[in-house]
Amino acid sequence: MIAGIGVDIVSVKRMHDISQRWHSHFLQKVFSDSEIAYCTAKTGRAVSQSFAARFAAKEAFKKALTASGNARFLNWKDVWVEHTQENVPFFRFSDQLKKQMELFDCHLSLSHENDFAIAMVILEAKNQFDSNNQKSH
Repeated sequence: MIAGIGVDIVSVKRMHDISQRWHSHFLQKVFSDSEIAYCTAKTGRAVSQSFAARFAAKEAFKKALTASGNARFLNWKDVWVEHTQENVPFFRFSDQLKKQMELFDCHLSLSHENDFAIAMVILEAKNQFDSNNQKSH
């Protein structure tokens, strides 16, 4: 059962401007070390696109979590984006948030195109109930 959905879109130019203005202060406040390493390994416009996509993912996650009504968002660095060997994005969680996230399966999709990056997050409740309010097995 879907417990929460979040979608966010971020301007790549806005992300570039913010990161240029506040550089390491902004990056260190919002992104994990692994996210910073992943994004800065890119070249040219891809750096800002990657940061924008991760920022959108964090915002979308916050929206989905709020919609679920079962957990609360802590701070930006409690959730970060990593990739499988096949380059599929997924979230990692801080120890504090990991406990809350045991209630959900979390699905993440990222995309970017020139000027915008978008993320979609779906939180799926792990414990589903049938119509008689009995726990399904």
